[in-house]
Amino acid sequence: MMEVRNLTVRAGGRSVLQNVSARFRSGCMNAVIGPSGCGKTTLVRAAVGSGALQADGEFWLEGTKLTSRGDRVGRVGYVPQFCLAHPDLTVEESILYSLKLLDMGPEEISRRADQILAETGLSRLRTRFVGKLSGGQLRRVALALELVADPSLLFCDEVTAGLDPESEDGILDLIRTLVERQGKTVVNVIHNLHHLHRFDWIVVLDAGEKVFEGHFPAFQKWFELEDPVKLFRLLGDLSNPRDWAALWREKGEEPAKSVEAERPPSKRNTIPASDFSQAKTLLQRRFRLFLRDRGYLALTAAITIGFPLLVVIFALDGIPQLTRLSMDSGLGTLGRLQGEIAFAKEAADVGSLVSSLILFQVVLLTLTGSNNGAREIAPQAGLFFQESLRGLRPGPFCFEKLVFTGGIAVVQGIVMTVVVKSVVHFPGSWWIQGITLVLVSLALSWLALGFSAWLKSGEKASLLAVYVVGFQLPLSGIVLTLPEPLTDLLRSVITTYWGWASYLASFRNTGLYDAAVFVSGEKVPPYLLCLLVLLIHVFSAMILVASGVFRMHRTR
Repeated sequence: MMEVRNLTVRAGGRSVLQNVSARFRSGCMNAVIGPSGCGKTTLVRAAVGSGALQADGEFWLEGTKLTSRGDRVGRVGYVPQFCLAHPDLTVEESILYSLKLLDMGPEEISRRADQILAETGLSRLRTRFVGKLSGGQLRRVALALELVADPSLLFCDEVTAGLDPESEDGILDLIRTLVERQGKTVVNVIHNLHHLHRFDWIVVLDAGEKVFEGHFPAFQKWFELEDPVKLFRLLGDLSNPRDWAALWREKGEEPAKSVEAERPPSKRNTIPASDFSQAKTLLQRRFRLFLRDRGYLALTAAITIGFPLLVVIFALDGIPQLTRLSMDSGLGTLGRLQGEIAFAKEAADVGSLVSSLILFQVVLLTLTGSNNGAREIAPQAGLFFQESLRGLRPGPFCFEKLVFTGGIAVVQGIVMTVVVKSVVHFPGSWWIQGITLVLVSLALSWLALGFSAWLKSGEKASLLAVYVVGFQLPLSGIVLTLPEPLTDLLRSVITTYWGWASYLASFRNTGLYDAAVFVSGEKVPPYLLCLLVLLIHVFSAMILVASGVFRMHRTR
């Protein structure tokens, strides 16, 4: 038996649920019904351990008190109204990847996948992509994914809503099969009251309070209804208003605790895989999705290759000037004086060119970094919540996101270094310049990823990342002079400045460096200090990501 005791949920200063207590019968189809806004979905999300709710109350499953989401792993499943499976995976792949998050051997994973596909009627659709399925088929996939951890209790949030009558009947038949053949306890939020007679136990909510609990004949008797479809009209009848909640408290027949034979406490039928195994599975899935998303793959390839080529195009006209300045520095005394005069005339152009080329590389990498991470976590928050009920831990999830976005950032930094240095022939160490650009790309990629972990939507994270990138250049003080008291304070957090300074410092003892410093008037820090600051930026962004993911795990 699943029991809810004295549940109160508040949102926006008002009570969404008020002291609701209810029992759901084990091994039965339970229905939660009520008008829109009465708290049905809130009840379900509170029962599955959502941290997004300000909830007070207790939840008991077959004699065991559930105090955290960890207590629900492997015991409680949650099927949302809309399937959250990745559209670019096949049905079979979706189930296999979910099974690999559990501690199972390859043979058991294959056997369980075949079993789940057969139980949910998806065997013939196993090779079809999730994004190509109909609404009814998607609901079956959602149910199949929750069967992966083999929970004894399933909460279904309006899984039949919006379906045609045939598909709706098919989903209810599937749920009945799970109940009768596997002994599952199913709690289903429904709107279509035509099917209410098919449920073994019914809980009715109205305005955040319970107004009935019992079987279907008792429901008809209590509300004096032959046709259950008229319930919502009865509850909202203003011509003859009745306080159904107060009436239930006074005269309602609360079910006895022994309404059914007590079962032993449920045990987890599955246990989560190790952190390493989960991270490996998530990375395999993410890279497969990356390769199948042709639009995102093409965009990533275009900016990875196109941005360095863009820098090279702007640098072609500057190469003769840079070469001539280097030749002038080797003349005699008179020639040197003439060279100094020429240097003074050309330093502004040459130094500006050198500084701009370096700055252009850095700014473009901050832009690609914001594109890498901003939409990576927030859009998957719902899926992460579901998979956490199946045993996915936040650590492997965070690691997968860091490795995936970090891998792209490293490649982009290396490509920028190789293309620009090979064509423009900047002096200085390949290693220093390459590490500099890689750290810049990593810092902004993970900063945007951190925004995605902390904010509720990918759009907000992307917008914030764009703002951060946009302010990098003016606040760096390289192009515009900052007020003296603010210079050091602002530069300490501006990745663009430290990337520019590190790259420039890598060829400190050259005429190009002198020209750039002559124009900017900046005292460029040593490259080791610059690299250290960039590392601090990278680790700070990593901490932002980790804290955001663990917070999301607590508050979703």
